[in-house]
Amino acid sequence: MAIRDGYLWQPQLQPGPLALPKVASNLLPVNGTFLVLGGTGGIGRTLCEHLLRSSQRRVVLLSRRGECPQELGDYAARIDSVQADIADLARWPKVLEQLRERYGHFDGVIHAAGTGAGSLIRQRDAHLLSEAMASKTRGMLAVEALIEQMTPGFVLYCSSMSALFGGAGHLDYAAASAVLDGFAHYRPNGENGCVRLGINWDIWRETGMAAASGIGDEAHQRHLAVGMSAQEGCHVFDAAMTAQLPQLLISTTDLNTARQFYPARHSGAGLTLVDTAPAVAAETGLPERLHGCLCKWLGVSDLDPDDSLYELGADSLTLLDLIDELQAATGVVFQLSQFSHKVSLREVLALVQSAQGDAAAVEDRWTDAVRIDQWHAGADRERLYLIHPVGGDVQAYRELASALHPDLGVWVIADPALRLPELSNISLAERAQLYLDALQAHHPDGTAWRLAGWSFGAWVAQAMCNLLADGCEQPVLYLIDPPAPDAGTELARIDEEHIQQVFQREFSARRILNTAASTASEDASRYLQSLIVCCQNNMASMADHRPSQLPDTKARLFIATRPNPYGVGSAWRMADLQRAWQDLLPQLLSWQPLDTDHYGIVAAPWAQMIAEMINADLPAGEG
Repeated sequence: MAIRDGYLWQPQLQPGPLALPKVASNLLPVNGTFLVLGGTGGIGRTLCEHLLRSSQRRVVLLSRRGECPQELGDYAARIDSVQADIADLARWPKVLEQLRERYGHFDGVIHAAGTGAGSLIRQRDAHLLSEAMASKTRGMLAVEALIEQMTPGFVLYCSSMSALFGGAGHLDYAAASAVLDGFAHYRPNGENGCVRLGINWDIWRETGMAAASGIGDEAHQRHLAVGMSAQEGCHVFDAAMTAQLPQLLISTTDLNTARQFYPARHSGAGLTLVDTAPAVAAETGLPERLHGCLCKWLGVSDLDPDDSLYELGADSLTLLDLIDELQAATGVVFQLSQFSHKVSLREVLALVQSAQGDAAAVEDRWTDAVRIDQWHAGADRERLYLIHPVGGDVQAYRELASALHPDLGVWVIADPALRLPELSNISLAERAQLYLDALQAHHPDGTAWRLAGWSFGAWVAQAMCNLLADGCEQPVLYLIDPPAPDAGTELARIDEEHIQQVFQREFSARRILNTAASTASEDASRYLQSLIVCCQNNMASMADHRPSQLPDTKARLFIATRPNPYGVGSAWRMADLQRAWQDLLPQLLSWQPLDTDHYGIVAAPWAQMIAEMINADLPAGEG
């Protein structure tokens, strides 16, 4: 609402088609020079490439790293990369002076910078919230200063539909986008000729922050299915430049449908939790209580105790609600990693029964902390152990585990720091030794075993095999898109911006950010903070580690052929990368390139393809 000239104004959405222009906009001269902020991100990079398809145009790409993205390599001769932090307003005047001296004038400026973050509002740290919004909000102030001094032909503020619809997990992003919307309408006295435009983008299905999020999330996948392609996004950009309206909301569906893609938490969950409570025995009403909650949350009239909750529509949000309910009823805190890929009400009740009577001993040493959780018992002739990725959580393996042969036992090792964030950071080699010790103490004699890991987990699994004593049985090793052998060197130089990108991709890939933000539970927020600590510590442990040669270990390696979303390891050519891993794994059984990126490789259809190869390795009669 706004009061202007004695009138009360209320914004309204006016639907209307956005026709493709028949001629190029006068805002996009064929020989123009354009400044792009956030051009290393998916949408900004796509618009850069679109502008550069006109052979006389130039783009100035401003980012913290000051590097040209690998995807824009074909246009590098017409790209100037400038290193600067648009959120550092104290240094911006000097940067602005250098831009003015070097270029004099920009035909247009695109502000596409931004980071996604989320958590409970009541638990948000004011400083961290401000920093999460900085690239958009302070970047906008930097652009306004540039308008005043350099008068570009236009400024495009790339906003989001979340500014209007909110959405669990998008507090910072939605608020910052709303600020951009306000400035798209800003018309100062003595307007100097710069056209301010704003686009509230719908989801892009091929690129951008949302493209890799919610890998196992059905609602998010439905949203992606109706998202814009990169080509459609470029058409919208051209049409917006022609229409020159101050604010355009681009929705690929009707608005009633669009609102359904912005989740709310289940009503009735999130009871006030207690630190200690007497355990509620299974026979005193807990089964009925959980049954009622699950039916309500899943929208079903009844469920069998053996029904898979995932098949009924549950996701990580539902399971964190379930964890809240369990703690409220029993006083026991459960972890997501304890729920298998086929978790059912019966499995949950069995976990409660197992936890009752356990001593509440404080695990203050790493040797006490490692826990191996069973996801699927199998026939106990063969076991597969899955090692967590860099974020510490193991839910990313759910699609892979679901496609494995039923006779194969599946066990997982989540990062102990998720439960015990006070644990000190350790080296990757020390972690591998602790995991191996726990596995050997846990693994039954006479049962064959296999070891698999994705991302950071692949390095840990490889290191575990390296630590096996001579004469010990070597498992078959499955490495799922491991970092390049020299990635530690790159990680030692990685900046805060790229670390934040890793956080976002790791957590949004399992809807953890959305979950923590939309769940009225301190446990959910603490879990998110534990994920962040795990990610930081595990990345730090990779910086001084290099995989060793395994002369006697049979292995299969699955590699994503699309560029790593946050750039680490992108310097390797695929043929060189294959030779490097072949040198480290002389017994390599197969090198399987898959046409996806680092996060897509653990989702359908690639997870099923990997599972099929694991199944094929099982002895006759099982696979």
